[in-house]
Amino acid sequence: MSNRNSGDGRRSASTRHRPARPAGLVGASAFAMCMAAPVSLAYAQQWSAGVEGRASVGYTDNVRSSAGEAEMAGDVFYRLRPGVGGYLNAPRATVFLGYALDVLIFQQNRQSNALTHAVVGLAVIETSERGQLQVEGEATFGQINNVLLQTEPEAGSVDFVPAGDNTFRNLSVSERFRWQASERTRWFHNAGIRSFDTSNDGARASATLGVQAGGGFEVATEGNTFDVSSNVRYLQLEAAGALGGEQDFVDVGAQARWRRVLGESWVAALQGGALFAVNTDADVGDRLRLVGGAELAYFARWGGAAVSYRRTSDPNLFLGVISTADSVTARAFLPLLGGEEQSSPLTLATSIGRQWGNGLDLDTGMDRGEWTTTLADVALLWAIRPALRASARYQFADQRGDGTLLPDYRRNTVTVEVTATYGGPPQQAPSVSDLAERETAEEIEAMDAGGEFDEGEGLAPR
Repeated sequence: MSNRNSGDGRRSASTRHRPARPAGLVGASAFAMCMAAPVSLAYAQQWSAGVEGRASVGYTDNVRSSAGEAEMAGDVFYRLRPGVGGYLNAPRATVFLGYALDVLIFQQNRQSNALTHAVVGLAVIETSERGQLQVEGEATFGQINNVLLQTEPEAGSVDFVPAGDNTFRNLSVSERFRWQASERTRWFHNAGIRSFDTSNDGARASATLGVQAGGGFEVATEGNTFDVSSNVRYLQLEAAGALGGEQDFVDVGAQARWRRVLGESWVAALQGGALFAVNTDADVGDRLRLVGGAELAYFARWGGAAVSYRRTSDPNLFLGVISTADSVTARAFLPLLGGEEQSSPLTLATSIGRQWGNGLDLDTGMDRGEWTTTLADVALLWAIRPALRASARYQFADQRGDGTLLPDYRRNTVTVEVTATYGGPPQQAPSVSDLAERETAEEIEAMDAGGEFDEGEGLAPR
């Protein structure tokens, strides 16, 4: 689900260039920005800083994700997302430290307001001409409303989220190392630890502790990329509700992925693998889960489109359970201006998807808690200038469950957002906007079962 970082230490395309998320209907509040200008230091080191601000206003017809139409409450909401990042760019290393704040205020339903803080530190070190080490630490905490947990149009993925107002705390430390063994072969390994806990409307909802390590290799040939990954992780899940209680288990996984460039415009990808959960408390909970997917994409100067199928089986941190889900998505983008020699400042992006799945009760080894989620999204993205962007967006979300894990709800949301930046990060450092996205469920989900399974650069031709 999460394309957190691309192989060279930069954010992957699906994260770095994602359009602005929710927030507005007509206009945006003014905000002030400041920045320390880059200053050259001795030894070819350079300090710099960047500041970004996002302001938006929007309307949703279901503030608290209520099931019945009689209980649904519509409201206008305002959202401010300032962020600041400091960078040290040295000859063989880049260090980033950033902070972002996310403030959500409803005009009438003030009890649903939300406030989130995010602090991230990242170091990318070139250990040699062939090796690169990336170390990252992250702390995010605060309150987040279900309205904010929305999928990007260009991502095209679907995910389910709990209703109500969630308070969460997330702490993680991870490392990734890559070694370019030859022109066509690369080896990698990764390790990390994460602690995550939530409360929903004041009551404890879930707690997760995860420790993982993994690795693999990638081989590239003319028009093809093939990689194999393996991973082992220890997970301790605690959840309230129907699947309540604590589950301790070791999850072992392996997966292979093949990516093929078909001419100048078409790209195809296949991946498949398996995960095996070993319950440390009882043998009855051991469970084999198959995962994988396929995607076909078309990219051209005038636009592009993609269709995909995916089966995943990972912890949902907000629920504190393993969720196994199938999803089908279609997405497209269409530049509305520009020609063959220049990119369009105005782009239309849309996606539609459907996901169905269930929770996994490791105490019994049985599936419990079915749900279905449908999402449709359309956005108009306007790059006014490199440091100034705007977007208008509509999203429809519909979630249906059997009452075991997730409530039913339906919601329409319309937003308009303006984003302004001042100062830019050096190469290989995340932008402040990347940091501001960390509070989403997608970005703070548990470590992928295969570690590197979903870390590729996506399907864009390279």
